[in-house]
Amino acid sequence: MLGELLRHLRIYGVLLRNSFMVQMEYRFNFYAGLVMETGFLLSKLAYAYVIVSADVDFGGLRPSEALVVLGCYTLLTGFYTCFFMANNFELSAKIRNGDLDLVLVKPASGLFLVSCARAEFSLLLPNAIAGIAMIVYGAQLSEVPLSAATVAATLVALGLSLSVAYAIMILPQFLAFWFGTTHAVTQLSHSLWDLNTVPAAAFARGVRLFGTFALPIFMVTNYPAYLLLGKLPAHGYLWLLAAPAVWLGLTVALWRFALRAYSSASGWSQ
Repeated sequence: MLGELLRHLRIYGVLLRNSFMVQMEYRFNFYAGLVMETGFLLSKLAYAYVIVSADVDFGGLRPSEALVVLGCYTLLTGFYTCFFMANNFELSAKIRNGDLDLVLVKPASGLFLVSCARAEFSLLLPNAIAGIAMIVYGAQLSEVPLSAATVAATLVALGLSLSVAYAIMILPQFLAFWFGTTHAVTQLSHSLWDLNTVPAAAFARGVRLFGTFALPIFMVTNYPAYLLLGKLPAHGYLWLLAAPAVWLGLTVALWRFALRAYSSASGWSQ
């Protein structure tokens, strides 16, 4: 088990290095992506300014605390778009044109290879810088001491939340095994993800419970922020640990189920 994990980590290191080398070879595309992502980020920064200056509570959260939630959302958006988004988008194309056949015969997990084939580093840098800045500034305004233990716990929470985000966002792509394309459901899933620009506390109780436990899109960005702010309840710690196991387990199970419906590229008209 440990040996298999280490082997996949080594493979992932090679994939990341190759992605970085390709992007450095075509630097214009890298810098263009960096500029475009920075442009998108400006709208988030404008929204962050409105949050801080409006002085309106979000379901019991002060504006400075809501800024921490927005910072976690921005940071996790950077990591998701860098490491997973492009790979998720390409899954349906791999199914239709037969590239998935080449993935499945390789001596590594097929789900791992389709999920981690490449990374877009230009999408990470602006979001990571802005997200960290918003988190730190919001914590300072909220007078939350950023001790080493708190920072470490928050980083762990962000990592666990990222794994849940990966699972939630890739599961709709499995519909491509039956329908060939997933454009509509992809747009829907990203619209749900963008709900995290507003703290979950601002939503009605029923919506908040559904988005935390049934489809934990709110948990992803709110729980790390609440942990940092010292507002995460006891059951929140339990769900923060349990949700990744539940959703990653569901992802693996549905991936194996979906493969049973896969009939190579011959099953799709070109």
